[in-house]
Amino acid sequence: MNSIYEEEYSFGKFQTFSSKPEMDFYEVKQVHGNKVVCASELTLNSPEIEADGIICYIDKLVPMCIKTADCTPLLIKGELGVAMLHVGWKSLNQHIILQEEIRKLRPQIFLLGPHISQENYEVSEDFKLIFPDEDNYRAINNKLYFSLHNEISRQIKLNFDKAAIYHNAPCTYSNPLLHSFRKNKTDKRNYNLFIPRN
Repeated sequence: MNSIYEEEYSFGKFQTFSSKPEMDFYEVKQVHGNKVVCASELTLNSPEIEADGIICYIDKLVPMCIKTADCTPLLIKGELGVAMLHVGWKSLNQHIILQEEIRKLRPQIFLLGPHISQENYEVSEDFKLIFPDEDNYRAINNKLYFSLHNEISRQIKLNFDKAAIYHNAPCTYSNPLLHSFRKNKTDKRNYNLFIPRN
């Protein structure tokens, strides 16, 4: 099975698939919260623990998966390990990126995987009460649109000012190869994997 999107680094690669790939990986039961767990607490191929982030340490890197259908899969590489996060607006509002488990990794690189783009993410005016930064919004034809990318990047820059941020991934809404809940209420998910280098 070919990946739809891929980025490769010295420590491993990030890949997005439109269906479950035939490989073993660690995953969690995602609940749009801010809990982050260590892969060592999980059972391979069994998403039983409720959380929205997984970490593993540099001396024991393992395959990890986050499933999305518009939210942002976020790969974080730190001095001490790697994390995969499921970042939608609810998790972002609960500061999942700033959890102690993430800070302990000493983040150096943040990679935003495929997620819904601003021009396809319509929100109400009340949404500004949650994320008040005006740089997150754009008005188009009297409708308001929110940028997950901008708010994620803002939180990263405020808290990890020396870290690099990468985002070249496609939009889940506009790319026909990817699943988007906002487009058609699909129950299918994109599988976003971190695969360590052997």
